[in-house]
Amino acid sequence: MKFNYKRIHIGRRTLKTAAAVIISIVAVSFYGVSASKMTFAMLGAMSAMENSFRRSIMNCLTQIVGMICGAAAGLLLLQLPIHWLVSIGIGIVFVITLYNVFHIPFSPGLPCLMILTICTTSDLLPFAYTMERLWDTAIGLGVGMLINVLVLPYDNSIKIRNSIEYLKEEVITFLADMFDGDNQYPDTDKLTATITEMAGQLGILSEQWFPLRRVQNARRLAILQDCEGKARQLLSHMEVLSRMTEPGCLSEENCKRLESCGAKISAKCIVRPVKNNEMQEMEYSTMRAVDVITNYHVAEILQLRQELMEDLMQFPAKRLVTQRAPIYENEYKSIYTGVSNEFGPVILKYDADIAQLKSEYHMLAKLNGHHSCRVYAFNEDKGQLLEERILPGTKLRAEKSLEKRLDAFAEVFEAIHIDVVEDAQARTGEHKLLRRGTPNYLDWLEKAYEYWEKNIEELQGAWKDSASQALTIGKELFEKYPDRVLLHGDLHHDNLLLREDGDYVFVDPKGVVGPKIFDLPRFILNELETEYDEDDVTHIKSVITTLCEKLDYPEEDVRKLFYMETVLANIWSMEDGEDVNEEYVQVAEAIFGVEK
Repeated sequence: MKFNYKRIHIGRRTLKTAAAVIISIVAVSFYGVSASKMTFAMLGAMSAMENSFRRSIMNCLTQIVGMICGAAAGLLLLQLPIHWLVSIGIGIVFVITLYNVFHIPFSPGLPCLMILTICTTSDLLPFAYTMERLWDTAIGLGVGMLINVLVLPYDNSIKIRNSIEYLKEEVITFLADMFDGDNQYPDTDKLTATITEMAGQLGILSEQWFPLRRVQNARRLAILQDCEGKARQLLSHMEVLSRMTEPGCLSEENCKRLESCGAKISAKCIVRPVKNNEMQEMEYSTMRAVDVITNYHVAEILQLRQELMEDLMQFPAKRLVTQRAPIYENEYKSIYTGVSNEFGPVILKYDADIAQLKSEYHMLAKLNGHHSCRVYAFNEDKGQLLEERILPGTKLRAEKSLEKRLDAFAEVFEAIHIDVVEDAQARTGEHKLLRRGTPNYLDWLEKAYEYWEKNIEELQGAWKDSASQALTIGKELFEKYPDRVLLHGDLHHDNLLLREDGDYVFVDPKGVVGPKIFDLPRFILNELETEYDEDDVTHIKSVITTLCEKLDYPEEDVRKLFYMETVLANIWSMEDGEDVNEEYVQVAEAIFGVEK
């Protein structure tokens, strides 16, 4: 039989146990060296090396009480006129019975050893010997406890996190198998086993005590326990689907959500909408009862999976990021490239503006890499965000063809906007994202207007009235377009990067709420920084006309938004100590038709 050396694993607890034994032996040797001293110190140190603080405490107490009971039994048996072998047998039966009656889960070896020693050693003083061995054992237990708690304490939270990561991927595999059209439906046995194992690991984690990071561990435990609850809900929905004799077909919305997660869905498993000629609306007239039930459970599964992913991103796990190189650094915000041992090439952000970082995290978490960079972890306490580094990462600005630039922008624009009101109402009946403090676009405009009012004396000419006009435009169009989506907020050429698969994806979102159309003007404004042959006004008018045709928006509204965005961008520049870009203002006025 060939021996597999790869299966050899020496863990932290093994090394800590060896260290605790050695230190305990050294400690007891200061007041005399003997086999008994070292044996009891060793057994005490090893007893304390449990995988949770509570279990270690229970083991220590059990061993001390067990030794006292063993010593008492040994002393009592010495008084009986019976053979020493019979005494040992009675003592062992007594100890084991005691352990069984009180359901003590630990080995009765130590008290049995006390009985054996007392009954077989005629020249020792039983009481003095008992006290010495209790002292030796207590030293071993104390050293073991200190090392177990303070030196690299057992932390199984990564195991739990990995189980949740496995669940996250298996959910998509399960649904892909369910709707691949081969009439063979997956079971949930593996998922059940994973959740059961997760529950056991959570039990161990809940018994831990991390004296140096109690608050962090409490928060981590709360997150993981919430994940377990969602995992059980996931499983219940999946079990319903797996028990259906004939799972229904997916709606187009659920199909798109699944495909965005990498699943391949058979065309015959999709319900297509047809037009109702009387109402002139698209409706699912071919939807059967079984389809409604199926889509309900699939939607719940995908939502719970999304919430699991969001919980994991808040999980304050320590991740090693090497080869750091700064992209941008100042007192309040820093951005670095790096390499993660878990995720590969990454971007690591530090930001004192936690609300902004949280908004960015929410949008990236919702899209999960769908025309966006992926987000891997978010630590709100430290203001850290770990996300995917897009490779090769060529900026859209480098594309010379205007037609290709506009096509790439339009594709991303159409794909990334999430209806936050619909999403919130479906789950809670209220605006969940706004409750989390996600700002809307009007907040930006109003703050810019406040700055303008405070600095009005420094402004000159026609520019002096521009902020109030921009705010009026923003409020007018914010009310005109009732849709409320998560906006990128800064969707321009430098934030659209080429990915290895040939698609452009966005980075650095602001995650504000507003009508979808409000993500158009920033891109149009940045077109003034590209290369073109015509004059500025003609170029911008051409860009607006083309994008309005592609995206079906009125040109008049987009021209107004272009003017509003130009004003907003210049006010932000003023706040940063920069001059107003008079050329851009003139272009915006010409596009909007403002008389000088």
